[in-house]
Amino acid sequence: MKKLIFVNGSNGFIGKNLVKFLESDFQIIKFTVPRNLENINSYIKQAIEPYNIDYFIHLNFVKKPKSKFENFLNLEIPILIIKYLLENKKNCKFIYSGTMNIFIKNSNDLYTKQKKIIENKISNYQNVIIVRMPFIMSNKVEGDKAKLSKFVNCLPLIGLIPYKGSKINYLDLFSVMNEIKKIMNSKNIYKNYNLISNKYIYLYEIAKSLNNKKLYLYIPITIIFKYFIRNVSPAIKGIDYKKELSIHVLDNTNSKNIYFN
Repeated sequence: MKKLIFVNGSNGFIGKNLVKFLESDFQIIKFTVPRNLENINSYIKQAIEPYNIDYFIHLNFVKKPKSKFENFLNLEIPILIIKYLLENKKNCKFIYSGTMNIFIKNSNDLYTKQKKIIENKISNYQNVIIVRMPFIMSNKVEGDKAKLSKFVNCLPLIGLIPYKGSKINYLDLFSVMNEIKKIMNSKNIYKNYNLISNKYIYLYEIAKSLNNKKLYLYIPITIIFKYFIRNVSPAIKGIDYKKELSIHVLDNTNSKNIYFN
């Protein structure tokens, strides 16, 4: 019998690809959070109660929350789901998509801050697995690449290239999806998985590959974000991830580092 998996965030970049990747080997049910949070606990119960779930994969996260709902989605929903699972579906494992950005020194952007907050909140619960990922890229123009492409190609005759940007640590989408699949098929489960990639690329190199025009104009974002606007994503801040990533977590009974070349 196929394992039953709930996926929260199945419409996002990683989620929609992960569902397609897993659906031949697992039974998948897509979980969505309603805009009306008044009876959220009842909603969670009604959505999950009829099923014997093996894994609940939580990918849903708003990088730049602008409302109470989006902040609640980021910081409270995972805890409500975990508590329900622990009380009613004790054999279900909850997989949370974390980020390797938490290991970047002096990172003050909201995305990393909220990821640190929620990790601290859920890390002590039983049956919780945190998979920390670097920047994820696919061969297609989707996810953050699609957002960057809109910026690069916003003018009719010239491409805007953010220069120099950060030297980003990244991993291909397939490797991430395959690792999640391996975790769910493994008998030995760790609390934390750190996906450590040896791949690096400058932001401007990604931007140039997305430029649909023959001409391009360099925008000196590194200077702008270094001296004038500092609370921004590490990807555009102008840092070298190879120097700034400080990973002190070693393989032990609770954590496993997985290396990619």
